[in-house]
Amino acid sequence: MSPIKEFFRVTKDILALAPVLLFKPPKDSAQQSMGRIFQETAAKYPDKPAIIFEGKELSWFQFNALVNQFAHLLKKQGVKRGDTVALLMENRIEMLACQLALAKIGAAAGLINTSLTGKALVHCITITGSNKFLIGEELIDSLMDVKSQLSLKDKDYLWVKDVGQTGFPGWAFDMSAQLARQPTYNPPETLDIRAGEKVCYIFTSGPPGLPKAAVIYHRRIIGGAMPMSNVGLKSQQTDRIYLCLPLYHITGLLAGVGASLVSGASIFLRRRFSASQFWPEVQQHQCTSFIYVGELCRYLTLQAESQAEKDNPLHTMLGNGLRPDLWDAFRHRFKVKRICEIYGSSEGNVVFINVLNKDKTIGTTTANIMLAKYDVENCFDRSSTYI
Repeated sequence: MSPIKEFFRVTKDILALAPVLLFKPPKDSAQQSMGRIFQETAAKYPDKPAIIFEGKELSWFQFNALVNQFAHLLKKQGVKRGDTVALLMENRIEMLACQLALAKIGAAAGLINTSLTGKALVHCITITGSNKFLIGEELIDSLMDVKSQLSLKDKDYLWVKDVGQTGFPGWAFDMSAQLARQPTYNPPETLDIRAGEKVCYIFTSGPPGLPKAAVIYHRRIIGGAMPMSNVGLKSQQTDRIYLCLPLYHITGLLAGVGASLVSGASIFLRRRFSASQFWPEVQQHQCTSFIYVGELCRYLTLQAESQAEKDNPLHTMLGNGLRPDLWDAFRHRFKVKRICEIYGSSEGNVVFINVLNKDKTIGTTTANIMLAKYDVENCFDRSSTYI
């Protein structure tokens, strides 16, 4: 690229930062929430596709109606504003619908890693004070192994059908059987939910030991989704986001779902990543954006060249952990024009983002930050338990 073209490209990207620099996350008292953003986007693009999953496609109108049915049914089961409900389900339409339904009625979702079993699973359910448990049919065996260790009663388990292979356990409440009878109008309380209320708990791996629960507020979702969408992915309503990261982690939820809620872009959702199916699906569903973590990119570069990767529609990717040795492959082999690496954490309060599309960098942040220098060996009194 010539120096003049590079100058104008960078200038354009810098100007795109203006909305982010001027944007401030809502105050705790503001009547803004994840559920409200979803509801307003659904009203704006009712007939446009919202989510595609395993051969099923829902428009924004249809998806909002489904979320509302879950919300009304959850209320009938005693879930109220301020409650926490554990949610254990694989990536699928119902998983996201349940989470959005909880957000709409002011309850928080305890988003549990689907690979957890035993003591770690019990910990994640109990540490958040969950008084209900939304359990997907596909993960019922994980629950059965620990059910006797939980204080929840049978009526507190809310079962959601998947493909119907295992059948409904008679001791739980069958959400799927009652769903079609529920109203589809928006719950009235959605417009009153405040930005300072909890929307979910995300469990981080972190140091050794049991998973740690990071509290996520509506203001965090709102404050993060806008830059991810507007200056990260630069999403438009016509875009389609390829999302195969688990929705119980912040990258998939905030960068993927958040960008969709802000822009109206469609989501092509997958239960889990498949290197062999990635490019054929990108072509079939005309996905323009990809939410990644670095190892997924490594698997893709290790695949033999295929016809499906040629002239693909993917022009933007956003995520974290893309190694320098893989960057060039995506830039040159796969012809991805925009690679937006981000750096942050579920429990952190600063995010770096490569808004200028520079190679092999995590970019910058608009937050005020301070770096502290200290001596790891001598920074505390070893005779004391305090630093």
